[in-house]
Amino acid sequence: MPSVALPPVRRRALALTGIALALCPRGAEAGALSVAPLSVELGAGRRIAALEVANRGAAAVAVQIRAFAWSQAGEEDRLAPTSDLLVSPTIARLGPSEEQVVRVALRRPPGAEERTYRLLLDELPDAAEAARRRAQIQVALRFSLPVLVRGTAPASPALSWR
Repeated sequence: MPSVALPPVRRRALALTGIALALCPRGAEAGALSVAPLSVELGAGRRIAALEVANRGAAAVAVQIRAFAWSQAGEEDRLAPTSDLLVSPTIARLGPSEEQVVRVALRRPPGAEERTYRLLLDELPDAAEAARRRAQIQVALRFSLPVLVRGTAPASPALSWR
């Protein structure tokens, strides 16, 4: 199997993740959130989409959902707050085994160009639970879901070769 060279940013992230996992005590619990689908596609014919956020754990959890305009510069993601997308609800509290439908709507008609966004779903820490588990590492989950808004203009091929 050929080896793949990872960019320095990815190598550092993997190394830090390994260190964090090695330092976790045996009693650490991870969140049990799930989100479906893992990406959203909007356009002229579909200006509203729904996500299902589910708590598969035994404890209640709070989730915050925020929308950002998304671009990339090299290997770096750039997020900027946006009002182009409407998210409802923006904060949800889910009990054990509960599910919540989150609606994502396009506030303005799609333009000629394709636009890209990200939805960040953050597990909000429970202050009482954090105080009770002071000696343990508490991990809050974050989901970053891509949102693609298709443009109305047909794509023109930009081919080049040598």
